[in-house]
Amino acid sequence: GMFESAIRHAIAGEDYVRAGALISRHWFRYASTGQLASLERWLDALPADLVDHDAPLAMVRARMCALHGQAEETECWLALARSIPHEGRLPDGSASVESEAACIEALSGFGGVKSMVDAATRFAGLESGQHAPWRKALVKMGLGHSAYLSGDIPMARSSAEEALAVISADQHLWRIGALYLLSLAATDEGHPEEAESLARKALSLADRFGLRGMPQATWASVALGLALAEGDRLNEAREVLEGVLSERREVPDLSPWPTPLALLALARVRSACGDRVGARKLLDEAREIIQAYP
Repeated sequence: GMFESAIRHAIAGEDYVRAGALISRHWFRYASTGQLASLERWLDALPADLVDHDAPLAMVRARMCALHGQAEETECWLALARSIPHEGRLPDGSASVESEAACIEALSGFGGVKSMVDAATRFAGLESGQHAPWRKALVKMGLGHSAYLSGDIPMARSSAEEALAVISADQHLWRIGALYLLSLAATDEGHPEEAESLARKALSLADRFGLRGMPQATWASVALGLALAEGDRLNEAREVLEGVLSERREVPDLSPWPTPLALLALARVRSACGDRVGARKLLDEAREIIQAYP
């Protein structure tokens, strides 16, 4: 599109400051449609000295590391971004460096559930005057994910519904994330048919827009597996959960939390099918992940 062409031309002409400004301003439209490879290519073309002294660009780097499940690298880039003086909003419309840092911490959950809840609350407060729909969606997603993991299912559902209402039709990955969260809430509320429908809608989006290779697209399969297990369709649930766990073990993701959810669900399925040994192994694997993110 227009911005992609402008970024390419700026890089080709070695106008790296302009290229960096365009990336900082428009990164979200590419990240939300699964075009992470383009973002990474443009960032890699910028001089390291420019990125290391530019808070908005350092924050884009932090976002990219988070999307790839790189917890330590994310923390390093967040620390760098926070250390660079920057007053006011970021070029993409984020309220501040601290607001965007809270957003990343809330959505990734690398610091554990309590840290995730605190970050989501802080993010919502810092963005309270925000009117951009995509920022409202991120606030609601942060609140919803942290609420679900802390056991507040009504809050998780309402936040996901509010997020879905303001996520634009072309922001496919975020729509998948909101549908995933709604599906989880429906499963926990004892509505497996609704949960399955929501999960399949998310999978359909991933298929339609070629996003099956994205780690975040696996969230939909996790939700489907949980819904099938809740509906006592054990063989189908086992097939889906084993498949998605195989994928998630291979590729890091923005959030570690869908994996233990899938492990716990598959453990219940295997136990119900008489495989107690297999179920115990899955519980041990889930425990190891949960203890790593207390």
